[in-house]
Amino acid sequence: MFEAPLALAFGAGLVATLNPCGFAMLPAYLSFFMGSGSSAAESDQPRSESLRRAFVVGGVMSVAFIAVFGIAGLAITLGFRAVIDWIPWLALIVGIGIGALGIAMLLGYELTVGLPKAKRASTNGGLRSVFAFGVSYGVASLSCTLPVFLSVVATQLTTSSLAGGVATFVAYGLGMSMMLLTVTIVMALGKQTIVARFRRSIRYVNRIAGGILVLAGAYIVWFWTTTLSSGAGALNDSSAFRFSESLSQRATEIFGESALPWALAFGAVILGAGVTAVWKGRDRTDRPDANRSSRRTTVRIGTAVAVLIIAVVAFGAGTLRSGSDATAMPSDEINGGESTTAPDGDPAPSTAVARFDGTDVTFGDYAGTPVVVNFWASWCPSCVAELSAAIRPSQDRFGDQVAFVGVNLQDDRDTARELVEQTGVAFELLEDPDGTLYTEFGALGMPFTAIISADGIVLDTHNGPLTENQLNDKITELLISNTVAAPAL
Repeated sequence: MFEAPLALAFGAGLVATLNPCGFAMLPAYLSFFMGSGSSAAESDQPRSESLRRAFVVGGVMSVAFIAVFGIAGLAITLGFRAVIDWIPWLALIVGIGIGALGIAMLLGYELTVGLPKAKRASTNGGLRSVFAFGVSYGVASLSCTLPVFLSVVATQLTTSSLAGGVATFVAYGLGMSMMLLTVTIVMALGKQTIVARFRRSIRYVNRIAGGILVLAGAYIVWFWTTTLSSGAGALNDSSAFRFSESLSQRATEIFGESALPWALAFGAVILGAGVTAVWKGRDRTDRPDANRSSRRTTVRIGTAVAVLIIAVVAFGAGTLRSGSDATAMPSDEINGGESTTAPDGDPAPSTAVARFDGTDVTFGDYAGTPVVVNFWASWCPSCVAELSAAIRPSQDRFGDQVAFVGVNLQDDRDTARELVEQTGVAFELLEDPDGTLYTEFGALGMPFTAIISADGIVLDTHNGPLTENQLNDKITELLISNTVAAPAL
């Protein structure tokens, strides 16, 4: 059964656009959309027209975003690991491009992004700009999100049936598309309101959007310049990095860990907008001055989107719920088959994992010792920053009471060992190249940390980076305070 991989892939896709590496791209996208189009023309457009435009823009963005991940994931899965080394440089170029676009908009350049219309080259050029922006968004997000994509989605193509792998990829794409479409719809309605109510001030919207793009581009350039020149550990001293990390982490907790209700809520918004775009726009197709071919095209697009969202809502109501149940493991699959109750959580996975020395280990082998498990990859800046900022000092403090285990995703062993030596972390190294253990924990973010009790129960899981204080508090509360022997009566 592959309900659990589908549910996990959908949740991972839902938060794919909110990762720390590309978090600045979200306000950049909002500004890009707000600054696009002709303000004067939009003020006279009916709401259905704005919604159809939002569907087209959001759809093109989604296709571009998922195409980047699909191509990069396929390349790495086939062995072209040089892609990993290109990602920081590509992301740096993206930051420069975003900043340059913002400067151009500050100087008066206006984006033109509308609906597909016959014999109108400017619109086609506008949609190409949207696609290019979607590609940029995907590239900027790769380092933090691609390890998750590879573990949750790409490896299903090799470890599962072809149908199961394709279904997982589609589930990931649906989650990501729903997030982008919902954001775009809300922005479309908001932009129309601004244009209608503040017609005299609308000329400033383009420049405000340009200013935000400049700031987003500057942040991305700083992020990757610092990472490339000084290493990701140098990001720990930046309050801007910590702020973006905290926002990304909070977004993951809100959306990714409650995927079902958000799927239903986003589905309702998109379905309502789709119905409005299709049915309210039908009357306009009979107008003499309307471009009938264009109207029919947009009506078909809206109908297809509405049907798709109905399927997504059904998927969320059924598959996500069954998937969340399927991730729980029987209590007798831990500690070599010994029966264990789990009043505070589920038993840790019993899957055998390879150590870097070639031997296998299960969490049952740590029976009697509490364990902190940290999933990481060398090409995830937040992971590297967490190793030196949180894992190492916590290990120095609690290493004689708690076992620290590092599970590496997709790195070769030499690269992983070199990074561990640089950060000074001394935990036992395991590898999870196909993401089997990662998905069994139900992880959605990178890095990912699980805290396991001495009797093999998962007491806490955390998507995203932890600070030293956060990790110390979790260890003290969940592990250390619970191991103190009660006084004799």
